[in-house]
Amino acid sequence: MTPTTEKIQLPPRKNKLAKRWILIIILYVLLLLTALGVRATLLSRITVAHSSYAPILENVLVKPSLTPTAAATATATATATATTTATATATSTSTPTATKTTAPSSTPETTVKVSGDSVNLRTGPGTNFAKVRMLTFGELLMLLGRLSDNTWLYVKTSDGQEGWIETTSVDLAGNNVDYPPVKTPPPTEIPTPVALVGIEGHWIDIDLGEQMLYAFDGTNIVASFLVSTGTFLYPTVRGQYHIYAKFRYKDMHGTDYFLPNVPYTMFYDHDFSIHGTYWHHNFGTPMSHGCVNMDTNDAEWLYNWSPVGTLVNIHW
Repeated sequence: MTPTTEKIQLPPRKNKLAKRWILIIILYVLLLLTALGVRATLLSRITVAHSSYAPILENVLVKPSLTPTAAATATATATATATTTATATATSTSTPTATKTTAPSSTPETTVKVSGDSVNLRTGPGTNFAKVRMLTFGELLMLLGRLSDNTWLYVKTSDGQEGWIETTSVDLAGNNVDYPPVKTPPPTEIPTPVALVGIEGHWIDIDLGEQMLYAFDGTNIVASFLVSTGTFLYPTVRGQYHIYAKFRYKDMHGTDYFLPNVPYTMFYDHDFSIHGTYWHHNFGTPMSHGCVNMDTNDAEWLYNWSPVGTLVNIHW
């Protein structure tokens, strides 16, 4: 009997390659599943760590800062309020910086200059008000107010005294007199002249400070008038005199003037007289060369009331 030889047929090469790819795919799937499992575990831990109900892990515990944090608080005010927060730690605290506030600039001062002689600063806008003091020529005054008709100004001297002065007695130096505010004057004062003791009948009292002339009958005042006496350069001389001559009209002249037909002239001391005035109406302010200027109508009344020999008392 002849033995037969069985031929063993080897599997093709392709089958081996297919098996290898299957194993590779299986390993890749296993690795992928493992990676997904690890990721899921990490996510669950993070979720638990952030949960308010879960215990705080020591390795993720964050210690709170001792410095309080300024919370943004909504306020009703539109301005930001700076709040200083005290810190518990010994850290250097910045010192608040003082903010320099610029004060609003004040209105520039307006000054005027005294332009007349023997000008009085008075307590009110009128020669019947009391004198504060005599002002000097060229003295600077601070302009504070005025009367509504601009005839008197309310001023302040360099030594702090306040009072009224006639607008015609100052040099405005280009300043607008309508600029200062209108000031309400004080109540009108009525001066009380002092009568001479023991004088009877008609006599005349002239107050150089008040620029007033009073007609007395004994101790009673019969009439009073604003006048203009001599300026600083030509002062009216003080003293007691008597009227020695009267002229209805009289020409008057000097080195720098000639005035014809001066009305109602009454001489009391050499060439000095009381008379009417037609060349100015600025009564209450010294204007003359030493005579006593009166409004013509007032001078006419006094001329008819005063006989020759009438006492004339002139004083400050």
